[in-house]
Amino acid sequence: MSSAMSTAESDPAADPAADSASAPAAEEPTPTGQMLRIWQRFRTDRWALIAAGYLGLLVVVAVFAPWLAPHDPERQDLLQAFGGPSWEHWLGTDELGRDELSRMLVATRISLLAVAEAVGIAVAVGVPIGLLAGFRGGLLDRIVMRLNDLVFAIPALVLVMLVIAVLGTGLGPSMAALGLVFSTGFIRVSRNAVTAIREETYLAAAQVIGVPTGQLVRRHVLPNALGPIMVQLALQCGVVLTIEASLSFIGLGAQPPDVSWGTLLAMAATSIQGADTLLVVWPGVAITVTVLALNLVGDGLLAALKPGRGRRMSRIRPGRRRRAETVPQPTPTATTTTTAATEPAREPDDAEPLLRVSGLTVTAGETRVVSDVSFDIAEGEVVGLVGESGCGKSTIALALMGLLDDQRRVAAGSIRLAGTELVGASATDWERTRGHGLAMVFQNPQTSLNPTMRIGDQIAEPLRLAGHSARTARAEAVALLEKVGVPDPARRARQYPHEFSGGMAQRAMIAMAIAGRPKLLIADEPVTALDVRVREQVLDLILDLRAEFGMAVLLVTHDLGVVADACDRTIVAYAGELVEQAPVEELFRAPAHPYTHGLLGARPVALTGRRLPTIPGSVPAPGQWPDGCRFQSRCAHAMTDCSAAAVPTITLTGDHRSRCLRAQEHPWL
Repeated sequence: MSSAMSTAESDPAADPAADSASAPAAEEPTPTGQMLRIWQRFRTDRWALIAAGYLGLLVVVAVFAPWLAPHDPERQDLLQAFGGPSWEHWLGTDELGRDELSRMLVATRISLLAVAEAVGIAVAVGVPIGLLAGFRGGLLDRIVMRLNDLVFAIPALVLVMLVIAVLGTGLGPSMAALGLVFSTGFIRVSRNAVTAIREETYLAAAQVIGVPTGQLVRRHVLPNALGPIMVQLALQCGVVLTIEASLSFIGLGAQPPDVSWGTLLAMAATSIQGADTLLVVWPGVAITVTVLALNLVGDGLLAALKPGRGRRMSRIRPGRRRRAETVPQPTPTATTTTTAATEPAREPDDAEPLLRVSGLTVTAGETRVVSDVSFDIAEGEVVGLVGESGCGKSTIALALMGLLDDQRRVAAGSIRLAGTELVGASATDWERTRGHGLAMVFQNPQTSLNPTMRIGDQIAEPLRLAGHSARTARAEAVALLEKVGVPDPARRARQYPHEFSGGMAQRAMIAMAIAGRPKLLIADEPVTALDVRVREQVLDLILDLRAEFGMAVLLVTHDLGVVADACDRTIVAYAGELVEQAPVEELFRAPAHPYTHGLLGARPVALTGRRLPTIPGSVPAPGQWPDGCRFQSRCAHAMTDCSAAAVPTITLTGDHRSRCLRAQEHPWL
C-alpha cells in the first residue's frame, strides 16, 4: 500500500511536511496505476513470472522461425529418415529425412498464429458485445445473455465441425469458427465486469462532467474491466491451442504444406511403433508445456487481481464563514473572492429561477420512492437538502443529474434549468448539460475517482470535451488543483487517486466538478467521510468557489450544523416528499414541522448535560407509506385528521412552507 494512504486524514495542505512525506519526489515519474499495480503483484508469483517469460520467448521464436531454422523444413533426405538426435539434427529427422527442429520452429509459428486468430476473433466479437450489454443493461442485456447461454450450451467441437462441413477443412475456417464459439466466454466475463463497474461512483462522476457514452466506455469502463478479460484471455489461449492440435491431428486443421504441433504429432503417431518414437515427444512436450504456462499466467493474473490489499489554503478568517444570522451575497463576477454578509438579492416573483423543480415523482417499478417534490434554487444561492437516510435525498439529487439507475425513473414532474426542460431530454442533451449546467460532487472521494487514470487527466477531461487542446487542458487542470488548495499541483496532477488522502481527493473531485464552470453544483454529503478540520476546509472551499464563479449550490446532508454554517435556505425531506422549506434563520428559530423540530433537537450541539433526544421509530420504506401525513406514526402531536388524506403544502410567511396541518400552531415549540 502506498505511503500516501497512511497519511493522517487531516488535510496535507495544512501540513506541508506531512504532504512531502506521503508523496514521491517531484522529479520522480508517476508511480502506479491499476495495471502497474497488477504487474507488481503478478511478478511476486515466481512460477507465473517464469511461465510468462517462456511464453514471451515462444513468441520471439515464432516471429523469427524462418531465420532460426537451421535447415529447410521441407528438404527431404530419405537416406536420413528416422535419424535420431545428432549434432547436425538436434531433434532428429522424420520419415522423409526432414529436420525435426526446423519443422518444430515453423510449427510454432503456425500454432501460435492459429491461437491468435481464434482468440482475436473471440475478443473482437465478445468484448464489445459484453461491454454494450453490461453498460446498457435492461432488455438488451437479457437478450444478449439468453442467446449467449444458448450458444454456450452447445459443445465447441460440434459447432466447429458444423462450420468445417459448410466451409471446408483448413486452419482459417476452423479457427474462425472456434473464435466465434469462444466469444461467448468473453461476452460473459466482460458483461459481468461492466455490470459491477456500473455501480461505481467514479462512473457517475464522469457522467456528471458530460463525458459522452463512447468515451465513457473507452476511458473509464474498459480499463477497469481489463483485469478479468486478461485472465480469460490467458486461459482461453490454452484451450484453443489444445483444440487446434486436436483438429490438426485428425486432419481438419492445418493442411500441407503448413504444419502445426498437432500436425507433427499426427505424422509421428503413424510411426510410433517404428524407428523413432522421439518424434511424438517434441510436439507433445511443446503443447503440454505451453498450455501449462498459459494456465500458470492465468492463475497469476487472477491472484494479482484479488484485492490485497503549491499553494496552501489560507486560514479561516473570523467572520468569513457564514453564521446563522448572516447570508453570503452571491457574486456574479469571476474576479470577486470575498463573501458579503448580507441577504442575497432574491429574484422577482415573475423571474425564472436557475433551477425549478415541480411535482417531481420518481418510481422504482410500480413503487413511488419520491413524490410531488417542488422547490426552486436561485442563482448564487446555497440550499441545504436534509433528512434521515432513506428520505430520498440522494434520489432527488440523482434525478436532477439524470443519473437514475435502471430500476428508477422519473414518472412525473418537471426539472427546468435556466428555462430548459430536462425531463425527457435525450442522452445527447444531458451530456451537454452535465458539466456546464449541472455538476456533482459525491460523498466518498476515494471511490469517485477512476483508479486507472491520473488525477490531472480526470480534471482535464471536461476541458478537452469543451474543445481545449490537450496541453491547455492539462495546464488548466494544474491551475484548478492550485485553486482548490492542493499543494504542489503540477506533481499531484501526475499522481493516481490512491496516492491522495481523503481531504485531497475531495479537493480533486471539486476541481473536476467546477472545471466546466457549472451554474449549479450538487454536493451529495461532500464532507461526511472527512474529519472535522478537513470538513471545515472543504466547506470553506465550496463557499469560496460559489462566490468566485457565481454558481448555486445544492448541499445534500444530514448534518444541520453544516446547514447552519453554509446555507441560505433549507429543504427538509421525509419519506420521499418535502415537509418543510424555509430560510435557515427562520427554520432554526421556529420550525414549522414536527420532523424538523425533532432533527434540530437531536443535534449533539443542543445538549446541555441531558440525554440526547431521538425521534422514535424509523423512516417508512417506499411502498409502506401511510395514508395522510407520512410522519404521523412518529409524531407526538398527530391528530385524527393527519391520517384522513394527503397533507398539502401550505405557505406560512414568504419562503417558509410546511406540509403539516398544525404548522401555524407550533405545538412542539
